[in-house]
Amino acid sequence: TRGRASRYPLGVSTLPTRRRLATLALVLLLALIAALVVRRNLDRSEGPSSDAAVPSDVPLNAAPSLLPGPISGRGGPKWRAAEPPTVATVPPPTVAPSLAESSPGLVVRGRVRTSEGVGVVGVSVELRAWSGSKTRPTWSNREVKTGLGGVYEFSIEPPVASAGFVVVVSAEGFLEVWRAVDPKDYDGAQSIDLEIETARSIACRVLDADARPIPGASAMLWYGSDSTWPTSADREGRIRTPARAPHRAFELIVEAPGYPRREVPVAASTLDRTDIGDVVFRKGGVVAGVVVDGRGEPVEDLNLVILNLGPSGKASDVRAKTDARGRFEFSDLGLGIVSIFADAPNLGGPPGARRAYRGGIGGVEVGRRDVRIVCGTECLLILRFVDAVTGEPLDVHEAEYGARYEGTPVPEQLGAGGSGSDPFRTARLTVASGHRYDVAVRSPGFELGRADGIDVRDLEEIAVDVRLTRSK
Repeated sequence: TRGRASRYPLGVSTLPTRRRLATLALVLLLALIAALVVRRNLDRSEGPSSDAAVPSDVPLNAAPSLLPGPISGRGGPKWRAAEPPTVATVPPPTVAPSLAESSPGLVVRGRVRTSEGVGVVGVSVELRAWSGSKTRPTWSNREVKTGLGGVYEFSIEPPVASAGFVVVVSAEGFLEVWRAVDPKDYDGAQSIDLEIETARSIACRVLDADARPIPGASAMLWYGSDSTWPTSADREGRIRTPARAPHRAFELIVEAPGYPRREVPVAASTLDRTDIGDVVFRKGGVVAGVVVDGRGEPVEDLNLVILNLGPSGKASDVRAKTDARGRFEFSDLGLGIVSIFADAPNLGGPPGARRAYRGGIGGVEVGRRDVRIVCGTECLLILRFVDAVTGEPLDVHEAEYGARYEGTPVPEQLGAGGSGSDPFRTARLTVASGHRYDVAVRSPGFELGRADGIDVRDLEEIAVDVRLTRSK
């Protein structure tokens, strides 16, 4: 090749140069593939950073496979759009354990629905459970909101509700509804469903005879439920109750200090709000009459009081006292229906022969002057707890007791009771003379004790033996 010019400077031949370029390209391609593999493994191992903020347009209840993934970089992780999942990559759905599975105990569950069967979401459901005895109960309250379909669920320890529990549903715009459950009749698997109906609010204005607002006036919804939702009037006497009143006809209780309670009828309506206008309280009424004892003899120097006045009504403003002929008179009363009873100190009668009296009368319309009230002398019943078999006195640590007119069914609540660490053998009840009474006693470890047909005469005290039989 001497004297021949070469086409490749520096003496580089053609074949070696092509091999080097191909080798270099292959190395670069392999390096790029390795880098991608390493980066992918890093993303999988690190996962989303705790500092990564979920975009506001991502639903909180989205499945994990639908959430966008993190991209690492300067300034912390960022969010990228999620790719549509394939069947192979979508993880199987997971179901969160229910309260019954996650926490042991008594499960109370159910559904709140309308009369059409539609579940009501977001209403308050309260579980009021109690344990212990009727005289010394221990209460435990829990509250939740209904979820989708109106479903609710509680989980409590069985001892908390050993005596019973009540499920109460309450929400603005609905009538309150409740259901009491005896633990002996509940197996934990049944559903306690409650049906609620829509409600309305009631508006009115409370005025006196001169069309002036009455300070301290209030109104209560009364349709047979325990919740009356008391509402106070504003400075102009206007009242608007919560939307807790039924759409059917019922009575609105309106009270004003110093006036008899008013029961205002409210007509049925499908509206969400009903305005019944002005409720006017007027004074100037009189109630008069006589008080006699069980023998028909007048009772002198006995204090009387009207009980059913509105809030903040002072008893001292509406008291009266009988004269030597047993006559009394209340004046300047608000118009309405009143109840009159013997008031403390309830001592009456002539000097040297004064006794404690008990009694009264209700349903008296203001304006009457012929009211006759029979008040009997008080008698102290001393209840002695004795063994039904041996007749020996019993030491009772806890007891509930009460007296009622002869032949009256035994109520669930007897009205009086006592308990303590020290045993007691007797209890005391005060009743009016001139009647026949039945006495009942409940005590843990014993069957219901009774002493019926007790003839209470005009005596200061009577001893009564109540025989108790031990429970089997």
